Amino acid sequence: MSYQDRGGRGGRGGRGGGHQGDGESHAGYGSGRGRGDDHGGRGGPSRGRGEDRGGRGGPSRGRADDRGGRGGPGRGGPSRGDPGRGGPGRGGPGRGDFVPGRHGGRPGPRAPFQAHVPYRNGEAPEPSPDVARLENEVARSLAAPNIVKSFEHLSLGQDPKQTVQWQTTPLRPAYGNIGREVLLWANYLAVRLANKKQIWRYSIDILPLKDGKLGSQADAPKSKKRKRIVELLFEEHFQSWLGCLASDYKANMYVPYEIPDMPLEVDIEYRAEGEDTPPPTGYNIFKCRVQYTNTYPIDDLKNHLNSSEGILQTGRKQDVITALDIIFQQYPNKQALDAYSMMAFGNGKFYRIPTDSDNVPNQDLGGGLRALRGFFISARPGAGRLMLNVQVKNVAMYAPLNLDEVMEAYLHSNGTMPGLQKFLKGVRVSTTHLPQRKNRAGQVVLRAKTIHSLALRNQNRAEIARVEADYGTPTQVSFWKSAGTAGPIPSSSSKSGGKASKASKGGPKAGPVLPGGWITVAKHFQDTYNVPNAPQGKRPLPVVNVGTYEKPSYLPAHVCKVIPSQPCKTKLSANQTAQMIRFAVRPPQQNATSIADVSPHHLDLQSNNTVLSAFGLDVPQGLITVKGRILLAPEVNYQSKKMRANDGQWNMRDIKFFKQSKAPRWAFVYLCYRQPNADEKDRLMHYINPFTNELRRLGVGLEGPPTPIALQKNSANIRRDFEQNLKGKGYSIVLVIIQGGPDTQIYNAVKDAGDRLCGVHTVCVTQSKFMKGPDLDLQYAANVGLKFNLKLKGHNQELAPDKLGFVSEGKTMLVGIDVTHPSPGSASNSPSIAGSVASINKQAVQYLPSIWIQEGRQEQVDGLRPMMMRHLKLWKKHNASALPENILVYRDGVSESQYDMVRNRELKAIQEACQAMYKEKQPRITIVVVGKRHHTRFYPTSEENMSRSGNTMPGTIVDRGVTEARTWDFFLQAHNALHGTARPAHYFVVHDEIFTGKNGIKPAEYKLMPRATTAADALEQLTHNLCYTFGRATKAVSICPPAYYADLLCERARRYMVDLFEPGSDQATEVSGQTPNRSGAWADGDFEQRMPSDIYDSMFYI
Repeated sequence: MSYQDRGGRGGRGGRGGGHQGDGESHAGYGSGRGRGDDHGGRGGPSRGRGEDRGGRGGPSRGRADDRGGRGGPGRGGPSRGDPGRGGPGRGGPGRGDFVPGRHGGRPGPRAPFQAHVPYRNGEAPEPSPDVARLENEVARSLAAPNIVKSFEHLSLGQDPKQTVQWQTTPLRPAYGNIGREVLLWANYLAVRLANKKQIWRYSIDILPLKDGKLGSQADAPKSKKRKRIVELLFEEHFQSWLGCLASDYKANMYVPYEIPDMPLEVDIEYRAEGEDTPPPTGYNIFKCRVQYTNTYPIDDLKNHLNSSEGILQTGRKQDVITALDIIFQQYPNKQALDAYSMMAFGNGKFYRIPTDSDNVPNQDLGGGLRALRGFFISARPGAGRLMLNVQVKNVAMYAPLNLDEVMEAYLHSNGTMPGLQKFLKGVRVSTTHLPQRKNRAGQVVLRAKTIHSLALRNQNRAEIARVEADYGTPTQVSFWKSAGTAGPIPSSSSKSGGKASKASKGGPKAGPVLPGGWITVAKHFQDTYNVPNAPQGKRPLPVVNVGTYEKPSYLPAHVCKVIPSQPCKTKLSANQTAQMIRFAVRPPQQNATSIADVSPHHLDLQSNNTVLSAFGLDVPQGLITVKGRILLAPEVNYQSKKMRANDGQWNMRDIKFFKQSKAPRWAFVYLCYRQPNADEKDRLMHYINPFTNELRRLGVGLEGPPTPIALQKNSANIRRDFEQNLKGKGYSIVLVIIQGGPDTQIYNAVKDAGDRLCGVHTVCVTQSKFMKGPDLDLQYAANVGLKFNLKLKGHNQELAPDKLGFVSEGKTMLVGIDVTHPSPGSASNSPSIAGSVASINKQAVQYLPSIWIQEGRQEQVDGLRPMMMRHLKLWKKHNASALPENILVYRDGVSESQYDMVRNRELKAIQEACQAMYKEKQPRITIVVVGKRHHTRFYPTSEENMSRSGNTMPGTIVDRGVTEARTWDFFLQAHNALHGTARPAHYFVVHDEIFTGKNGIKPAEYKLMPRATTAADALEQLTHNLCYTFGRATKAVSICPPAYYADLLCERARRYMVDLFEPGSDQATEVSGQTPNRSGAWADGDFEQRMPSDIYDSMFYI
C-alpha cells in the first residue's frame, strides 16, 4: 500500500488495551470487535474519505499482541491524500493507522511504525550501494601507511595563506563494526547535481548617502531595512534575473551565469513594503555596489564528494555549501519578506503563517502566543553525494491579534506589568484608528510601528510628555499639543477602512478648534478619532510608546494590531512551556511523513522551482536510508547484584549502592506557609521514617534521626533562615520538603543558601510528590536516594572493568566541559559560565567540578588552564600522587564553526596546564565534541528494531551514510526516548592522541576496549557504555555523563545569579535605570574561593 492509497479506518478493538489516539489517523472507516485483552479488532471493509484518497479498505485480523488490527490495503487515488480523522474505537489502532483514533480506551503501545509511510514506492530502499562502496574505498585510502604524511602540507584553500595542517584534524580510522546491523531512515533528501554548472557569487555593499556624501559602515542599514533595500535593488535592476537568482538578502547574491557590466553602482530610494514613496524623514537614498566575488564550479564539489583518494579536491567546499544553502532557501527566504506569508527565524528555519484557507499546524499557547510548526533546511556534504537535511521545527510567535487582546491574555496568565513590558519590547504593530491606506496598485499599506516600551515615568519630558504612573493608561499619560484644528471625526455611517472623503461630498467634518496645552492620550483619541478610552466592557490598559526614550510617541493598545511573523524571544512561562511541548512532541512517524511529503511543498523543493533548475539542482522525493548498528547494553553492577537494562533502563528493586556513603548528622527542612501543628508534624514523620529506612537499606549511612526544622516558605527570607538554622551545625546533608508544587524561586534560594552560604548539601522534594499517597512511594524514595549517595561521595552503580576498557586501568581521567550563556531576558551584563567536571578514579562515577565566570556570550573557556590544573590536583590527591596518562575530554555545546577554536585554543590551554603539572612525559589528550543541537534524526524501518514509542532502539549508532568519509564522527542514541522523536548525540573527534595518535595506546600496554578491533569501535563502545554510569538515574542517558554533568554544573551556577540571568522585575532597569552589577561575588574568574571547600570538592550540582 503506497502512502496515497490508504485503506479503511481500523475496526473497533477489544475493551482492554487500545491506545488512545491523538486524532490524526490516516486509516479509513471500518468495524469489527476485538477479541479481548490487548488485541486489536478486525479492520472492516469501508470506503476511504476525501478526494484523491484511499478507496475501500479490505478486511484484516488483529495481531495477538498489544497492537491493533491491520488497516485494509485500499484502492486509492493517484495524488497525496490529507490525513483523515481518527476512529472512535476503544481498542487498539489498526495496523494501517498512521496515528491511533481519537476516542480510545486505556493507553497501550503505539501503532507500529510502517516502513512505507514516507515513500511513494511502498518500500524502504536499501542504502545507496555507490555511497557504501565509496565509503569503503576512502577508509582503505585513509588507512594507507603514508596518508598522514601526505596530508601535512595540504592547504584547505586555494589562497596560500589558508594553509592548515591536516594532522590536527584526526582522520577517520575506520568504520565501526560492533553491534547488530539495522536499516534506518534518515531525515535527509538526496540531491542530484548536474554537470558543468557554476555558481557566480556577487557581493552587495550598501551605504547611506547623507547630504550627498557616502556614510560609513557604522551607518549601514541593518536587518529588516537592509533586506528591503536588497529587494528593491533586485526589482529595479535585476528583474530579468529573478527566475534564477538567489540571495541571503543581506550581502550576497548567486546566479548560474556571469552578469555583464560588473561592478554595478546604483542609488536606491528606500520605501517601506507596499509604499509608493519614501518616508518623510531620515536618509532614504542608499548607494548599492554589486561586484563579482568568486565562481564555484559545482563539478569541483562533485569531484570532492566522489573522491576515493582521501584528499580534498576543492579548497572552497564550505563556500560552495554556503552558496547551496542560500540557493535551496531562496523560495522561503523570499516568501519571508512578506510578514503574512512566511516567517524566517534563525538560520535555515522557516514557518508558514496560517491563513483561513489552509491548515498550517498551529496552537494557542496562552499569554498572547501561538505555536507554529515549520521546517529547518540545510545542505550537507556526504560521501558520494550532496544531501538536504530537513527537520520539523516549532516556534512560539506573537499571536496576530489586536494588541489589547494580547496584553489581556498575557496578564490573565499571571503576568505582571514589568513582565508585560519585557514581553512587548520590540514587537511590531499596525495602527487601526486611521482610514485604510492603499498604494497605486490597490494594495493595503500598513502603518507599522515598533513598541519601544510601555509608558513609564522616566519618559517625562518638558513640553513633550507627562506620565503620572509607571505603565500608565490613556488617562494617565499626556503630551503637549499645539493649538490647531482637530483631525476629521469619522461618522458612524462611514465604512471602516475607507478613505476620508471631503466635507463637500458628505465625508466626516473637521473637528473643533482646540487650544494648545497638555492633553491626555485618551482625550486626544476621543476628540480626534472618536476612539474611546477602552473598548466597551474592558479595563483600560497601558499605552505603548512607539517612539524612543528621548522622543516618546504613545498609542492606546486597542488601536494597534500585532503584525504576524514575529517570534517570541522571551522565556516562556511554565504553562506555555507545557503547551509547547504537547504541540511539538509528536510520534516519529508523523515527523517523518511531514518531512517526506509536506516540506517539499512548503519549501518549494519541487521540479518546477526555476531557481533550482537554473543551477542544475534536483531533489528526488523520499528520505534516504542508512545502515546503523545496535550496541548491546552493558550490565550495571550494584553491591552483590548485576542488572541488565531493558530498553535502556532498569529498576532498583532489592539492590544496594555499590559504594555506601555516610552522613553523621542530617536534617530535614519543611518549607511551609505557616508553622505545622501536631497532626501535621505526625504526618511528616509518617513519611520521613520509612524514607530514612529505605535510604539506609540502599546503603546511605544516615546516622541517627534527622533534625526537624520548619521554616517559612518565602524566597526573600530563605538565605537568612538557612544561615541561622543550618550554618555551622555539623549537618552533612539536608532534605528540603517544599510545601505545594514546584517553585523555581524557592529552589534557587535553597541552592544558593545551602551550597554557598551554609556549606550544606541540600536535596529538594515537593510535598505534592513526597507525600503523594497514603504511604511513602519507595521507588520515589530510592530515586531521591541516588542524589543523597552521590553528594555524600558514594558510588551508586559501576560497570565491570571490561566494559570500561583502558579507563578501568586507573590511568585515564575523563573530563566534561560546557559553557552556559545569558538567555533572552537576562540582564545586559550577564556573564557566561564555564563548567568542567573530571573523574577522580578508575570507576569513573565521581566527577568533581570547576566553575569559571567570563564575558557574556563567549564560548571559548578563558580559565581552562587553571580549571584543568585543579582537576589534575584532585586526581593526584585520590590516586596516590599519580597523574593520569590519558585525558579524554568530552566538550559540549560548540557548533561546527567552533571546532577550530577548541582544537587550536582550548587544547593549548589544556596542554599548558599539563606542562605545569607534569615533570616529564606529557599525557595523551583526546577531545571529542558532543553535539546536541544538530538536526539529524533517524527512524526505524521495521517493528523488530523499533521501541514502544516508535523510535530507534537504545544503543543505535550510525557512522555511515550521513557522515563525511574523512572526518571521525558518529551519531549515538544511547537512551530510550519515551515521547517524540529521539535525538541522537553527535560525537566529533577534533583531536586525538589516545586512540590513533603517534603516541597512542599500544596493545602491548593494555587493550583499548574488549572486542574492539578498530579505534572507531573502541571510542564508540566506551562512549555508549559510559551512558549507563550516570548516577542520578537508573537508565542510559542521551549524552555521555562527563558532558551531562558539565551541563548540570553550569545550570547550578546560574541558580546563584538569578538577579542577572532571570531578573525578577523590569522596574530596576527600565524605571530607575539601575542594573545588577557583576562586581564582588560575580566578577570574572575562578569560583573556588566563593564556595566552602567541602561542597566544592563534591558532586553538589547533582
